[in-house]
Formats: sequence, C-alpha cells, structure tokens
Amino acid sequence: MKKFTFISVLFILMSIVASAQQVKNFTVSAGQSFVDVLSHDELFRYPKFIKGITVYKDGTTTSEKMNYNFVQGEMIFLNSRNDTLVITKKDAISQIILAEDTFYVSNGYYEQIAGNKTVMLLVHKYIKLVNVKKEGAYGTSNSTGSVDSYSSLSANNNSATLKLKVSEDMDFAIMTDFYFSKNSSEFVLARKNSILKLFPEKDEMIKEFIKSQSIRFNEKDDIIKLTEFLKNTLK
Repeated sequence: MKKFTFISVLFILMSIVASAQQVKNFTVSAGQSFVDVLSHDELFRYPKFIKGITVYKDGTTTSEKMNYNFVQGEMIFLNSRNDTLVITKKDAISQIILAEDTFYVSNGYYEQIAGNKTVMLLVHKYIKLVNVKKEGAYGTSNSTGSVDSYSSLSANNNSATLKLKVSEDMDFAIMTDFYFSKNSSEFVLARKNSILKLFPEKDEMIKEFIKSQSIRFNEKDDIIKLTEFLKNTLK
C-alpha cells in the first residue's frame, strides 16, 4: 500500500485554492490529533457510515458503506474487513449518492444543496492548514508556513490520519466553498461574475434579480434563493 508523510496530506489541504466562508478556526497542539480537538460532526459528513451508490461515467454502479471525511477532503468506505479506505480512481466517477444527498466528483467532492441539473448550487467543505508554530530558542514560539517531515502513514488509512499526533502546534480552519454548475459539467465559485458567464443570455435578468433581492454571495440563503429563481426561470 502506498505510503505518504503526514505533511504530504497537509500540503494537499493547503493547495486548494478557493474563495471560502471561514466557519471555524482551531488549533491542534503538539501531542494532539484531530480526534482530540474536533467533534465527530466536524470530522465527518454523516454520524456513521451509510449505504451509498457510486455512479461511474460508463454507467456502471457499485454500492458500499461510505462517509465523507472533511480532514482529508475524501470520500471513504468500509471494506470487507471494516477497514476505512479512501476511494481511488475518482476520474472514473460521475457522482456518489448517499441517502438523499448527491455528491458530484470533479477534482474533489461537491454536494448539491439546491437547484437541478440545469443550474445547481453545490457546497465543498474541507479543513485548511493555516499556520504552523515552530518552537524557537528558549521555548519561544515562531509561526511559519513551512513544515518538517512527520511520521509516515498510509493515505488510504482514514483512522491513522485522524489519530496521528502532531509534533508542533498547527492552526487550521474549517472552510466552506459554494459553487455553481451548469448541466453538472462545470463547477465555478459562487460569484456574481461566475453566474453571469454561465448564462450570458440571461445577463440582464440575473443582474436585476441580484439587485432587487440584495443577493450577497457570501450568504448561503441568498445564493440558494438565486439558484431556485434560476431553476424556475431556465426551464
């Protein structure tokens, strides 16, 4: 099984570029792990692993018990031995259906929260490394963006990632990004210019609705309202 260093996982978290709404800041202190600091709801999308359906681009499907891990930004599943493993070969997957929720797969997992396939609003939630505090001379603490190597772990092993204890204080933030999609084929950050580019033929109508309803693109309820308006209009 392929091995990665803990810092490799952290750099993946840092490399995600997005304009997000910061939900919560937290620190994992030296000697602690994620499970020492975060609640189950902050670590996982669902209270437990639930039966889900993976829909592949070739039309085939598989069924496993799954959950979404916010720390890794990955969909994980239980194998026959009840090991928690990361889903691989994501490029072959179209979507994953868990209970009443649908996750679209495109360089990450995007959960649909409003709209339909013509115009859709999705959310991408993940945990981002913000800062590492290195111990300086005489016990002082220095902040830095660089990190030295950590104990190796299997990137496929969800439990190991969450329970691995860090050797330095690390600041993180729980992030939430909202995305628009047209025909579930393109995902763009939920901004005014993004929605206008997706539907240029409705440019004036969208501008008028945004102005009359005072739509704020950093407010979930506002962009849901805009999405539902477009869903009912673009029939």
